[in-house]
Amino acid sequence: MNRPPASSTGARIGLHVGRAAAAYGFTRAAQPGKIHLLAPDRFEVYWDELEKRGLASKILPFEAPTATDEELARFHTPDYLRWMRAACAVDQPSLDQGPTPAQPHIPAAAAAVAGACLDAARRLARGDFDAAFLPIAGFHHAWPERARQYCAINDSGVLLRFLAPARVAYVDIDAHLGDGVLGGAGRDAGLFIVDVHQRARTFWYSKFDDDEPDEPLPTAQHHVVALEPRSGDDAFFATWDLAIRSIERHRPEWVVLNAGVDGLKGDLLGGLRYTSAVHRRVIADLLGLARGRLIVVGGGGYGAKRAASGWCEVTAALLEHSSSIPGG
Repeated sequence: MNRPPASSTGARIGLHVGRAAAAYGFTRAAQPGKIHLLAPDRFEVYWDELEKRGLASKILPFEAPTATDEELARFHTPDYLRWMRAACAVDQPSLDQGPTPAQPHIPAAAAAVAGACLDAARRLARGDFDAAFLPIAGFHHAWPERARQYCAINDSGVLLRFLAPARVAYVDIDAHLGDGVLGGAGRDAGLFIVDVHQRARTFWYSKFDDDEPDEPLPTAQHHVVALEPRSGDDAFFATWDLAIRSIERHRPEWVVLNAGVDGLKGDLLGGLRYTSAVHRRVIADLLGLARGRLIVVGGGGYGAKRAASGWCEVTAALLEHSSSIPGG
């Protein structure tokens, strides 16, 4: 097996750098005259910060083909894909009667994001990397038949269906509930979901209607926990100690982590108060558990400078803790 050389740290952490996926973002808000908080400059700002911190030379960059319609249809309905593309082609105000503008570049960018996730899985299966990080990915709100909350295609949902029927642990620490993953794939055999998020309808922008879905009912299949606003590291670690034991009992062959950094203190849309210790602990635990089959998606983070800082902490944690991988 031809394996890429280790980085200068000895780690083999793949980082997706494809321009097509990096273009995912919105150049306008759904409401006229407003600026969107998920702009298509997040990767560029992250890369600049990565270089400033001396981390860019320590990772293994890779590009990827876009996802095909057949691959996207593992999760999304063909009717939705056709409608979404048609709506974006004519630059409709919104895909979800809310904050997701229907801009012409979105279908191709979203398919590129999904394709990057699938390519990361193929590369990990070949042993190319010890783990893969895709900062522009983790659009976990899209459902099979509709867009929602900035998300046109649910790349994680597409990835989880691609990995089936393997035993998979999907871990989501984004500040927002991954409702599209839970609702669209939550009953899939072999899938165990951990989702720790801020309680629905407690965000500063909440209209107390459908901007955040109701909390899901507890199930034996998943570990879903809602934290109150202003919760910090202690509250997170209290539930994480239980969650990691549940993941271990599941004995996953793959682990997918949505490492959304909008739970870090000061995020423009979040209300939690995590420090980077949360991401370091989660990544350290999951790297050892995944045994070379960990895919990390960037998830939420608003605005670009805060997201970049958080993703750099994720990158540094992946590089630092890759020694916990058996044989790594």
